[in-house]
Amino acid sequence: MIGRPSRPWAGLGSLFAAGLVAAARNVEIVWSVLIGGILGSAYVATLLPGVYTFGDTTKFQYLGRILGTPHSTGYPTYLVLNHLFVRLWPFGSLAQKANLLSAVFTMIAAIVLFKLLLALKVDPFLAVVTSLSFGFTRTVWTQSVIAEVYTLNLLFVATTVSCLVVWHLQRRDRYLRAGLAVYALSFGNHLTMLTFLPAITWLILTTDASSLLRRRNAATTAAFVALGALQYSYIFWRTSVEHPGFLEMRASTLEEFWWWVRGGPFTARMFAFPLEEVVTERLPMAVDFFMGEYGVLTPVILLGVVVLKNFRLNVFLLLCAAGNLFYAINYDVGDVFVYFIPTYFIAAVYLGLGLGSAGRLLARLSAVLAASGGRQAIPPRPGSDPPTLALARAPFVLVPWMLFLANLNVVDQSDNTAAATATEAILREAGANAVIITEGYHYSDYQSLMYYLNGEGRKKDNLYALWAAQPDAVVAYLCEGRPLSLPLQKLEVPPGLDVYALRPPAGLDRVGLCTETGPDCAFAMGRGWRDPETTDPLWWRWSNGPGQVRVFAERDMEVSMGGWLGSRQHPDRVEVLVNGRVARTLDVTSPEAKSSDRSPFGCTRVRTSSSSAPRTRPSALRTIPAAWMSWSTS
Repeated sequence: MIGRPSRPWAGLGSLFAAGLVAAARNVEIVWSVLIGGILGSAYVATLLPGVYTFGDTTKFQYLGRILGTPHSTGYPTYLVLNHLFVRLWPFGSLAQKANLLSAVFTMIAAIVLFKLLLALKVDPFLAVVTSLSFGFTRTVWTQSVIAEVYTLNLLFVATTVSCLVVWHLQRRDRYLRAGLAVYALSFGNHLTMLTFLPAITWLILTTDASSLLRRRNAATTAAFVALGALQYSYIFWRTSVEHPGFLEMRASTLEEFWWWVRGGPFTARMFAFPLEEVVTERLPMAVDFFMGEYGVLTPVILLGVVVLKNFRLNVFLLLCAAGNLFYAINYDVGDVFVYFIPTYFIAAVYLGLGLGSAGRLLARLSAVLAASGGRQAIPPRPGSDPPTLALARAPFVLVPWMLFLANLNVVDQSDNTAAATATEAILREAGANAVIITEGYHYSDYQSLMYYLNGEGRKKDNLYALWAAQPDAVVAYLCEGRPLSLPLQKLEVPPGLDVYALRPPAGLDRVGLCTETGPDCAFAMGRGWRDPETTDPLWWRWSNGPGQVRVFAERDMEVSMGGWLGSRQHPDRVEVLVNGRVARTLDVTSPEAKSSDRSPFGCTRVRTSSSSAPRTRPSALRTIPAAWMSWSTS
């Protein structure tokens, strides 16, 4: 009798079902899924839906997609993981995918924290409470809903510390190898991991100094150290690409690479404070930050320090926090608050230990009260916890819930569409075949434009973005037809495109040229003209062609001239070109030809004869509606 053809996949369904049953019986897996589910739901509900008003975040939303390079120290590990995630994850926009990746890193880090607390004999329920509480602390949550490198750094910290603690407790070398491998790879994301080296050295030397001499351990560690260093070949690779999309950090030589990897332009900000200021200002700042994260839970954290009787482990954890704290308080940077996240993780370990101790104390107290009341204790079912312990756990459910409610309104980014709305309006106004000039160190507007150009395909409209343009270069492009260089993109803009400016770059803030091709236009200066209906300076238009030049100085000076117009900028004067020649030199420090009856808004258009017009019409620098200025200047 011939049976049915065999089907290799026929038993997969039953095997999968059996696996689910086995997983359900594994309490650790159930708790881990619960942690990931709760945190993941909260993070997705509060996730930033698009670009951000802080340029670095927006930059990381698209750099992974195009494999560009950011500022120092390059973050190659994050960029590669970002690239893979946004390519493989099928749902949402590019910005949403990059933002979600931060949430994924935090969820995994919280699960690692849960596993670490179990290794330290913390009650599983209280380990879950601690992991959720840590996930809902303010700074961790804020970094979990935007595209940034700090939650990946958190994951590296959590995994390194967890592996080394388990190795110390169990003396199994595979955990040592895993911990050192992760530590070596972590340098490809954030070099502040160097601050953990004293703690790691302490733990290895005081636990088993000979462990690193064992052949397998030494070979594995050396291999991963080499892999960790090779991650930075990414910078050399992307520097060699002809059109990398965006190249902020570049390295053509080892000397250049070493300058960038040491911090580049941020090197002077490291250890920038005298000792007195560190003690009197920076340390109190760190304490304020810490209290803002944990608040009333701080005594429980201190209790955790006391109840951890393993001296070597206690010193290891405290050295981890101390190294991170020492670097952070000595770093002069505006967003320094995110640099304390590793310290908050170590505090969460102690929080779990403190909650465990408090839980045991409450359980004993409940048992004593029950006995003193003459009630006979109900014996627990096999495999379950005593009723007194279950009762003692109940109040701790409020801890993560309290942090959730306290921080929800502060961290929620789900309705933050201001930057996206403004940038999309700018792109609609510019249309196609244009250059958009921005300014400002945090370059929020510039990076938002770059996101749409690189990440959402608007480059096909022949649009370019230029950050912090040099005035002479813009003048040469508009008036002389020279190409405009975009060094961060390794591109040159061909002449002939319209040029839009969101705000006048320094040196171009006194002259505006109105042409007959455009409607009314306004000109900003150092203090800026004010829109009667807002408090924001108007954006401006600087165009070149048949029309009228108007120059405004701080005393309301106004000069009008007709013809084909151009200008040359000088520190104290502006040379106005009419039909290619210097027709007038304006002293921009004194009033000249002031006209009190004319408004600075709009201009009278002037037509000239065709004989005086050049064959090729120059480019035009134009304004974009002032309604969006409130975002651009924030």
